[in-house]
Amino acid sequence: MLQIGQYNRLRVLEVGPYGIILDGLDRGRLLLSRRLAPKDIEEGTSLDVFVFLDAEGDPVPTTARPAATVGEVA
Repeated sequence: MLQIGQYNRLRVLEVGPYGIILDGLDRGRLLLSRRLAPKDIEEGTSLDVFVFLDAEGDPVPTTARPAATVGEVA
């Protein structure tokens, strides 16, 4: 199960010119912006990403470090 507001280790399904498609488990496929992904990322590897909800309630992965995760105070 995908943990919103926490770090998740997700598998890379596809590497494309605009982004990286990650296996979002019960939330389906998630798009990580290409500019946020490591340069040497390959399909089949795993990546630690923080997952948050956007304004529409959709999960969004990012490699940027948040000030705090769910349950923490910043």
